[in-house]
Amino acid sequence: MPKARFSVHPIADKFALIDGDEFDELVESIRTSGLREPIKLDHTGTILVDGRNRLRACEQASVEPKFEHLPESTDLVAYIIDVNIHRRHLTTGQRAMLALDILPAIEEQAPVGRPSKTPADRQEFPKPKPSRRERESTHKAAKLTGTSGRALGRAKRVAEHAPDLVEEVKSGQRSLDDAHSEASKRQKKAKFLKDLEQYQAEANKKGDQFVLHHADFRDALADLEPGSVDAIITDPPYPDEFLPLWGDLAEVAARVLRPGAPLIAWSGQFRLRQVLNYLCEHLTYQWTICLDLPGNNARFRGPNMIQTWKPIIICTAGQWGPHDWFQDRVTSPGKDQALYEWQQNPDPAVDLIERYVPLGGLIVDPFMGVGSFGVAALSSGRRFIGCEVHEYRYNQSLLRLGRLP
Repeated sequence: MPKARFSVHPIADKFALIDGDEFDELVESIRTSGLREPIKLDHTGTILVDGRNRLRACEQASVEPKFEHLPESTDLVAYIIDVNIHRRHLTTGQRAMLALDILPAIEEQAPVGRPSKTPADRQEFPKPKPSRRERESTHKAAKLTGTSGRALGRAKRVAEHAPDLVEEVKSGQRSLDDAHSEASKRQKKAKFLKDLEQYQAEANKKGDQFVLHHADFRDALADLEPGSVDAIITDPPYPDEFLPLWGDLAEVAARVLRPGAPLIAWSGQFRLRQVLNYLCEHLTYQWTICLDLPGNNARFRGPNMIQTWKPIIICTAGQWGPHDWFQDRVTSPGKDQALYEWQQNPDPAVDLIERYVPLGGLIVDPFMGVGSFGVAALSSGRRFIGCEVHEYRYNQSLLRLGRLP
């Protein structure tokens, strides 16, 4: 293309040049039949508006090209979009990405308007509302490309949060909906990580009030000083393949608990005998607390039981230390599973902490989950160490505990 003669309009340059067999056919057609449709220039004759492929083909076919100057009043952006849209079969995603590409040029032509204020109550992904200029430009870009403002908005999100997918949408290899779904996930993750960084910073200001480990408890607690823990409060996983962990838990507990301090563990019913066997290899069994479960209860086939309570096992390192008299029953006010399917309500743990753990004492949860027992510990004035191997649950624990005053 004779770039010295013309500059290409930036909007025209957004459309990919043809190549391969399609371009060879165009060259042969022009060689045998001449150039039927003149190449369009702006009114000055210096800006190539439409016909880049025909100009290339004329040069390769050694055919003198014909040109036509558009009137000065022509809306060049609208003209370029119109002639190219009708020549190409574009998907919704391709049209939306094209609208996004031409949006800056349209905004330059639009009158300047005063930006709108940011609504104070917008919590998720807060940003200023678009100005009138931005709204009108968006509407025009969508209308010119035959798409919707909603699709253009989705294209914007893809470009901002998943820029590596833009070319896939433009080429038609990936749908806009699919790319937008991925971009939304990345946007939410980016916000989560930003919040996480903030909460981690806040947590660090609290000194040793709580420490969380994204690690297996057997590794994370290996360096914990023997006899330094005032209670272990935990809810280990119940399936059969995790049963050996109870033995490891008991071994760690026997080392880190101060003499007479309790291990308080939520347990399922089916394998209660095996659980007790593992615990009693290293600890002294003391009692089983009844955790009442009001409301809709689980049903278990086989024994055909409707579960109305759950055992909370108390074992100690040596003889249980002195404490007041309490009933062997606590009640859960209801399910609390907003973050995780097996999340425990922290309220029963608070009751037990206030009974058996001294104010300011150190509580450890080797199977922290999303931090319910950490919430119970901190809210009742105790310190907390938690361990969790699953990244999502570990991150949720950081967020929950970082928000606590």
